[in-house]
Amino acid sequence: MKVLVTGANSRLGLFLGNAWARREDMELVLSDRAPAAAGHAGRAFRQVDLLTPEAIPDLVQGVDHVVHLEALAPASMDAADPDMLLYRSLCGLYNLIQGAHAAGAHRFVLASSLSFFDRLPQNWQVNEAWRPRPTPELPDLLPWLAELSAREAVRATSLIAIGLRFGQLVDDGEWESRPFDPRWVHMRDAAHAVDRALSFDAGAVRNATRPDWHVFHVSAP
Repeated sequence: MKVLVTGANSRLGLFLGNAWARREDMELVLSDRAPAAAGHAGRAFRQVDLLTPEAIPDLVQGVDHVVHLEALAPASMDAADPDMLLYRSLCGLYNLIQGAHAAGAHRFVLASSLSFFDRLPQNWQVNEAWRPRPTPELPDLLPWLAELSAREAVRATSLIAIGLRFGQLVDDGEWESRPFDPRWVHMRDAAHAVDRALSFDAGAVRNATRPDWHVFHVSAP
């Protein structure tokens, strides 16, 4: 299968690039608006601005699945104009979904966030049936609006869209050197969740309100 990872210069994108680089069952294509990060040296990488619709068909040609990470951690979140960042994120997402559909892709995996629920007590057993309560801050608005946009955009396509809401992603260095936070999710677990989303059998879900849209929480036990 051929998998496209957009927002590949993000922390999770770099981890996925390393984790999937030698898989024999996968042809991996990495993409980002910025030039390839040093960690992607020697890998198939495409520098593409998703706001440029004419660049999308070539990017998604022959792709079976798309993993979109940009809404979770855009590199320019701190410095960019908020309005432009929202516009770039949502229009780029729409262009990518339409291009993936036209190219015959099967599924679209969207990285999102569990930060929507940070204001709730940590001992509450929050699951996918809970209604998100995002703050008006960009780290919440970007993934939340991306979820809403993806959910509506796939209605008119043949894609199955899967939203993965991640807790706070950490690697070994953070895990070992900082006080424990129950919101932590290790990069290995996040990568495993993305891998499972690529093989998820949406047809086996009974009583699904939307057979083309599914959301899963990826959190610590």
